[in-house]
Amino acid sequence: NGKLYWRYSETTDYVLIPITAELFGFSDTEDDRLQFVRNDTGDITGFQLVRKSGGKPTLRPKTGAL
Repeated sequence: NGKLYWRYSETTDYVLIPITAELFGFSDTEDDRLQFVRNDTGDITGFQLVRKSGGKPTLRPKTGAL
């Protein structure tokens, strides 16, 4: 339907709002961001959650799951 979703669990999907090519906000909060991580060739290798409250983002590798 023209939207990008992040599936958090089998029953929870979040609508992502583009900010840049790699950075997305969530439609229901301004506290967190999802940032895609690319390798040297430009392929997406994972993502990290960036929290407004700070702290070091944890890289989550790409799994290949749909």
